[in-house]
Amino acid sequence: MKKLTFFVAVLLTGLLPSFAIEAQGDVWISSYVRADGTVVEGHWRSAADGNKFNNWSTRGNTNPHTKKAGSGIPEGTIWISGYTRADGAFVKGHFRTRADGNPFNNWTTIGNANPSTGEAGSYTPSRVVWVKGYTRKDGVVVQGYFRTLPNENTSDNWSAEGNINPATGKPGWVKTMKDHETIVLAALANYNNTNGAGLAFNEDSINILIRSGNLPECVSGVYQTVLGETACVSKDALSPKGARRIHLFEELYSDVE
Repeated sequence: MKKLTFFVAVLLTGLLPSFAIEAQGDVWISSYVRADGTVVEGHWRSAADGNKFNNWSTRGNTNPHTKKAGSGIPEGTIWISGYTRADGAFVKGHFRTRADGNPFNNWTTIGNANPSTGEAGSYTPSRVVWVKGYTRKDGVVVQGYFRTLPNENTSDNWSAEGNINPATGKPGWVKTMKDHETIVLAALANYNNTNGAGLAFNEDSINILIRSGNLPECVSGVYQTVLGETACVSKDALSPKGARRIHLFEELYSDVE
């Protein structure tokens, strides 16, 4: 027993070669000499777990062995000191993401989690919709994601070519079938100008354009310019590449109401 007590005492005074031991989640780092000759005394630190926010050296925490308050601020974050709100409520000091103008990477935004507290975000930025995760019929799990609000303007869809999804940074990939879109929008503008109407881009308006003779009937196809004339081209008659474009077009316009 005396030998064991002596061994532990020597270990804790840092007289043995440098190595670490762990006790109840804390790690003892024995004394060592840095490359520049500086001697670092033996000390305790929290066990490594990949989370900088629970390190004793991080702001808001205290080393239980030395009672020294942490002062470190993890990269990409800022520390908000405790303060009293106008209603008298006290808000404790806390970390937050550094402001960059992008609400989608805020810890308080739905889909994210605060690494400092483990609390899940619940905020939804304006003009977007959160789609909860789901499992498709083919068994593929789709993670929750943000999308733009449904409207009659497809050019602002994040999936449209030329745009960037601010939540993921992914550039839009869907081509808008410009020939079809140009034909329909031109017919729509002509009808509105001629009749003093204000038809929007939707299925009902296209039906009005067909009944008024501004567009040929096209139930199961898409409008294309053939030999300088507007024609309805069947999807079945398209090449595989064209069929893929039609599929993407339908995805792009799936939120038009």
